Amino acid sequence: MIDRLDHRQVRLLDVLVAVWVVAWVVAGLWVAAEVRGLTGLADASEASGRAVERTGAVLESISGLPLVTDDLQEAAGAVREAGTRVGQESAVARGHARTLSVLLALAVALIPVVPVAGVYVPARVRRARDVRALRRAVAAGADDPALVALLAARARVALPAARALEAGGTDDGAAERALARREMTRMGISGSARTDR
Repeated sequence: MIDRLDHRQVRLLDVLVAVWVVAWVVAGLWVAAEVRGLTGLADASEASGRAVERTGAVLESISGLPLVTDDLQEAAGAVREAGTRVGQESAVARGHARTLSVLLALAVALIPVVPVAGVYVPARVRRARDVRALRRAVAAGADDPALVALLAARARVALPAARALEAGGTDDGAAERALARREMTRMGISGSARTDR
């Protein structure tokens, strides 16, 4: 498809593809930042777990006093253990949030970008090589009949069928030269070629 576009359309497509890629990379980074923000919740939970663990430790320290029942000692142990578990699970949750932020960022950024880049970049590289090769050929001998015929044939392929038929057959030298000029213009090759002879 890119082979049928003129050089201005290709430049516009370059800009659109670049905007597409940048937009999805920014979206991926934004998702990563939002998910990474969940680590704040894990930090708060871990702090709460430490506070509960300290509360359990204080209760355990007073459970040895006279007139304090065994129930308080059991409750103090349970509170301390719960605080420890909350702290450990919070640390695990923080690690999961960081990993998830990276995975989601990659998924959001790469899933829409890789197929576009995988198709567009090779086509764009081929197009750039074609343009360089045609520029060299035009610089070396723009009035070469074989080059004029090649450029005219390329123009016929790139044109819609009705316009290609209007341009005439290959035996008309003026039509061939006009098509060759049209192809050079389409490819963005300057008029150093003397295809108007």
